[in-house]
Amino acid sequence: MSETTPESASLTDRPVDEPAADPVLIVQPYDVHLQAAIGLGVPVVALYHRDRRHTTIGRRLTEIIPSIDVDLDDTAAVEAALVTARDRHGVRRVAQFSDEHRMEGIAEAAEAAGLVTEPPQAYRNLNNKAAFLEVGSRAAVVHRSWCSAEQRDGRERVERTGAPWVLKPVADSGSRGIRYAEDWSRLEPHLSGDGWVLEQYLSGTEYSVETLTVAGVHHTFGITEKSTTGSPRFIERAHRFPAVLDESVEAAILATVHRFLDAAGYRNGPAHTEVLVHADGIDCIESQARMGGDRIPTLIARATGVSPEVELIRSLTPDWTPPERTPRSRAGIRFVELPYGTLRSTIGLSPDTDGLEIHAIAKPGDTLELATSSNRRHVGVIAEDADPSSRPLRAVVMAHDRPAPTLVLFGGTDEQVAQCLALGHEIVLVQAHDQLTEYQSTHCSGYVICDLGSGSNVDWAATQLAEFADLPFVSVRQYGVLFRALVCERLGLDPLAATGCSIVASDKGQLRRRVDQLGLPRPDWTPVSSDEDVRRFCMDHDGRAVLKIARGTGGVGVHTVTTDRAVSLRALRSRVDDVLPQGVSTGGFLVEEQLEGRLFSLESVWVRGVHVPLGVTTTEVSSTSSAELRHTFPGSSRRDTCDRPWNRRGDCSAPSGCTRVEHMWSSSSPTAYRWSSTLMIDRREGTFPNSSRTRSG
Repeated sequence: MSETTPESASLTDRPVDEPAADPVLIVQPYDVHLQAAIGLGVPVVALYHRDRRHTTIGRRLTEIIPSIDVDLDDTAAVEAALVTARDRHGVRRVAQFSDEHRMEGIAEAAEAAGLVTEPPQAYRNLNNKAAFLEVGSRAAVVHRSWCSAEQRDGRERVERTGAPWVLKPVADSGSRGIRYAEDWSRLEPHLSGDGWVLEQYLSGTEYSVETLTVAGVHHTFGITEKSTTGSPRFIERAHRFPAVLDESVEAAILATVHRFLDAAGYRNGPAHTEVLVHADGIDCIESQARMGGDRIPTLIARATGVSPEVELIRSLTPDWTPPERTPRSRAGIRFVELPYGTLRSTIGLSPDTDGLEIHAIAKPGDTLELATSSNRRHVGVIAEDADPSSRPLRAVVMAHDRPAPTLVLFGGTDEQVAQCLALGHEIVLVQAHDQLTEYQSTHCSGYVICDLGSGSNVDWAATQLAEFADLPFVSVRQYGVLFRALVCERLGLDPLAATGCSIVASDKGQLRRRVDQLGLPRPDWTPVSSDEDVRRFCMDHDGRAVLKIARGTGGVGVHTVTTDRAVSLRALRSRVDDVLPQGVSTGGFLVEEQLEGRLFSLESVWVRGVHVPLGVTTTEVSSTSSAELRHTFPGSSRRDTCDRPWNRRGDCSAPSGCTRVEHMWSSSSPTAYRWSSTLMIDRREGTFPNSSRTRSG
């Protein structure tokens, strides 16, 4: 046993007018408990299991608050530590807020030392599932069939009901060791030893009730709605607080929980009690003498402004009164899985994300596998929202047992990933978490997970991808095109010459300068920085022109302007900033000549300098915004006409890759005015997908 007694803490760290009340010994306190004790002036002593003060703030707090380290599984050592706390620090009471499987034994040791504690049997009634079921059945809050290892009629009960059953360990939590089975033959192999219970499976909606009991009165923080993975393990995957319930259902849930706590003899402390609302009524599922896990106290604090963890400390004072329970919003946490493999980075969020918080369970270097219990999940996303989005997550995972990557793919679909694999590539996939499919999660060599719609992720992604800079960087869909170009800029890769990678020319101004260098036909254009620049260009071009932002796709920031109908650059910039990914610059504005005619696009592939046209698409565009409204394939333009803009394409020194050029048929010749390289690269000598196959649509 080791002990820390702060003899010279600074005056600024000590509460003003510290009360003379006897200090309370808190077993396994969290940092928030000690912070609250200091802030509220509540004298406490901390008892830790083998120096569990993992965090820097935890070690700092115990420079201010006396602490004792001991093996909490050694009964004699615990008894000695409690005597020390009593005789040296004046402790008269023991409070336990965590580690429910040790609570009963510590309470017995506290009683032996003459300290005030919650009765050991009360802790047992809440934390031991067999005792819980027995007390709950007597109190008529557990209605389902059940049996413990001590009862030898389990087979008879299971076969009599003919319903599915659930096997649980009596002294564990977090869905560890839970098994679901529909018949006895599948349960029996797991019924070794005495530490288990069997319960009839019920279907319904699950809720948890967070309470704080003081002097036998149960105060409720609220009710949380839960969802699980379902059979066979029923791992919790989301919580929403407060639950949306009819008043009658809410009252019935609270009455059920309070009746159980009364029957359990619970007088002081937190409780997390789970109930199931089903077709035949309400059943208590289980309870623990602690606050709910999975950051439920954080949800309560976000939704109500009241911190349950702080209230635990306040309740140790003699004049405590319960805070008002006035929910002001809803909050939620959703647990998500990352691809399986080795976690290479800290799990984080996009910097421009507001109102979100993560609960990262996995740490860098961890092996990510299928979650078999709550503590094996990967990460939770918290928000003042009932169902937080996982899109802002950032992480890097490298898969096990996959060959070294040969290509970096930005934002692909399942079909496109499969095409790359069929061409012999191994992929590092750059993808937003909510776009990541089950197929993608099991078929790539690595994953850089981030929101490709957020410019604030560009620098982070570039840092993560630097080790792959000698591989082709490819985007096979519009989603991810701009992000890829920005990443390549950060890595010093030429976005047009594509030395070391193939990327899109997503900056329209830069692209047009290269077109001018090649002497290809194109509309007249110029960069503009003021409304007067736009007006002057319109006057020089029959009073009409097309205004565009340099960076943007899908018609974003594109407007037809005339001398009579001007568009304010300042207003347009404001509207575009609301649409563009946050952190992505417009790249400035340009205005170009508006031509009359039919618009086509040529989809083609370059294979080691050889141009292979795949087909022509006819495109219908809006007369006001130039946004693309409809595509028809195959289009009606002659292919030799489509080929004409590509006569000098090789001068760009681009590697093999798929490309797209849009052109307009006018009275003279087609005019190329936008290029992009958007598909995959086949690095194997002498192979190329069959370009003669036809596709409908």
